[in-house]
Amino acid sequence: MALYGIDISEHQGNINLAAYNPQFVIIRAGVASRADRKLARNVAECKRLGIPFGVYWYTYAMNTAQAVEETDIFLRTIAPYKNDIRCGVWVDQEDTDHYKANHGLRISNAVIAPMTAAMCAKLEAAGYYTGIYCAQSWLPYLRGTCDRYDKWVASWGPNNGAETTNTSALGTMHQYTSVPLDRDVCYVDLSTYNKGKKVAPKPAQPSQPAKKGNEQIATEVIDGKWGNGDDRKNRLSAAGYDYNVIQAIVNRKAGAKPAPARKSNDQIATEVIDGKWGNDPTRSQNLKVSGYDPAAIQAIVNRKLGAGSAKAINYNDLARRTIRGEFGNYPQRKRILDSRYGAGTYDKVQAIINRK
Repeated sequence: MALYGIDISEHQGNINLAAYNPQFVIIRAGVASRADRKLARNVAECKRLGIPFGVYWYTYAMNTAQAVEETDIFLRTIAPYKNDIRCGVWVDQEDTDHYKANHGLRISNAVIAPMTAAMCAKLEAAGYYTGIYCAQSWLPYLRGTCDRYDKWVASWGPNNGAETTNTSALGTMHQYTSVPLDRDVCYVDLSTYNKGKKVAPKPAQPSQPAKKGNEQIATEVIDGKWGNGDDRKNRLSAAGYDYNVIQAIVNRKAGAKPAPARKSNDQIATEVIDGKWGNDPTRSQNLKVSGYDPAAIQAIVNRKLGAGSAKAINYNDLARRTIRGEFGNYPQRKRILDSRYGAGTYDKVQAIINRK
């Protein structure tokens, strides 16, 4: 039989949870890089009232490195409640406020799935039943790498407070309305979320088996035991192995050719001018993750573009060239104009076009 519940955050203030007993509650543990301000209070109330609860984290990560950083904060935040969580640990992957899109993130499977999988892998490795919250329309962005993780699907229908849709074929949890607050239905027994769950260790527990050596892990990778691509990388990292070290051994064992030479700063600067690295702050973040100094790259970009010279930019000419289609459509147009002619160029050119 289905079990009903709600999900809450600091936005509900000191909500009276006694009114939702017996149900379940999914509590926001945090957002981006901070804990939810009502987490401790809401957990304490659930424990006092005997209400089973789970937790979720609203991610603002723009790349896999940021996703891993957020997950580390998530894990530290919920560590005190590890043995109390009974309804799963969930990664909230959405862009309701358009932060990701407005800051240059391309919403696609190639971008969203690896970031989300990296978070789930770390949570799962820490001993939690792990799943992903998202709107039904976002499920295609998670296909492939994230197929192995449970889904908590938001599908509201007319959003009139009633349960008018059913997503039991998509995952075990369903958010069916946001009126008058987020309401959910769980299609499985709550014991499902304890399968494979590890409780917090006690001092008297015996020591864990010795960690396998890199050579042994590399052999297992070749045998296909660690998956492929980003899934392999995430699982190795979550298990405490250096992906690059393991991959180097795999390449040696398999007779693979060495990786191509690292691109020079000059080459990277040319790619920045061509718009291949996006705009700041995403550009700087991506450059750092790839091992490049954003300031050094920008200095070369400025030199190549003649930044600081007396030559003025002819915005009217740029507007005419834009109308002819030389710079493509948004967001490509914005990326090219701002990269080649300086931040803010797109806005000035677009203003001229709008007046024509």
